[in-house]
Amino acid sequence: MARKSLHKDIEQSLKKSAGRQLKGWALKRVQTLASMVYAIISRKKSGIYTIANSLQGHDKQSESRVKQVKRWLDSKWTDYNTHFACYLQPVLNALASSGELVLCIDGSETCHNCICLMLSAYYKRRAIPMAWVVRQGRKGHFPEQMHIDLVTIASGLVPKDCRVVLLGDGEFDGDRLVETLKGLQWEYVLRTRLDRTMDFGNEIAPIGDAIPAKGHKSIFLPGALPHSNAVLWHEPGFSHPIPLITSMDVGWQACLYYKKRFSIETMFSDMKSRGFNIHKAKLTDPERIAKLMIAVALAYMIVFLWGTAPIRKKYQGNIYRQDRGGDLSPFNRGLKIFDYCKEYDFKPISLFSKNFVLFICVRL
Repeated sequence: MARKSLHKDIEQSLKKSAGRQLKGWALKRVQTLASMVYAIISRKKSGIYTIANSLQGHDKQSESRVKQVKRWLDSKWTDYNTHFACYLQPVLNALASSGELVLCIDGSETCHNCICLMLSAYYKRRAIPMAWVVRQGRKGHFPEQMHIDLVTIASGLVPKDCRVVLLGDGEFDGDRLVETLKGLQWEYVLRTRLDRTMDFGNEIAPIGDAIPAKGHKSIFLPGALPHSNAVLWHEPGFSHPIPLITSMDVGWQACLYYKKRFSIETMFSDMKSRGFNIHKAKLTDPERIAKLMIAVALAYMIVFLWGTAPIRKKYQGNIYRQDRGGDLSPFNRGLKIFDYCKEYDFKPISLFSKNFVLFICVRL
């Protein structure tokens, strides 16, 4: 009974948040998506057969449920805009209400012999999935055009009149990407190579040759590149200094923003070994994997929002120890809420404050 109640709670929330009237096959696809999201959170696995065996239905229909999931992944009507962007937009609007949106870009191995390039939104030292592309390969950099395509997709979701700052590591310091960011009027802090030559004013030399002044942790190089400033950042605990290119005019500010980039690594870990084990899924087709990521990213976002939302005090002690609640990440806290709801036949929305009408639209 608890399983059915919790599954229906997720389904109703997705239907109400879809932003359009659902009927016919469109309704069935959202119902299948809700079932997949429930299965991924419940079983903490992302394989097709694991998801299918967790769907509603009699055990004798297991093969039929596998076909149901495969049809959803293969359908031309299953796409990012229809089944993810509509749920993400309220979250981005809430994040952007502060006047600033910090985005992180990075890649990670996903499924079998494929890697995923993902753009995410920074919140509470964590990252919320925003957009992604998938290609075959176990390791290696993505072509710069894929970086540009991903940023272009994300630009259509960013609220207007909002300051946007993009953070990325050494793979994302290409000149064409920087020009694209300039055209979008986005700010950026991107890691680069220590041997990349810069304009020091009187000479051209690798940025790694710069030496911060005594007592300073960084050196700021204005106009070091045609479109960017540069920063060489060397904290006492660093084994090597970190070279950055940025649109910002203050070096220490660029360093503070770059610290936030590491949040995306935590998100990938939660989607993989600490959470949904997306890396163990047996899919090999990049297009299928990109569609599976819709369900995985949506499951992650739901669990994350559960973990950041206020819970009524009478339930808190039953979910986790009060003296250890602060040690839990929002993702792990959300998983504990899910397990509690599943065991005691609660609908998750009932655990939150009265203003928490629809968790997918919560003001962050």
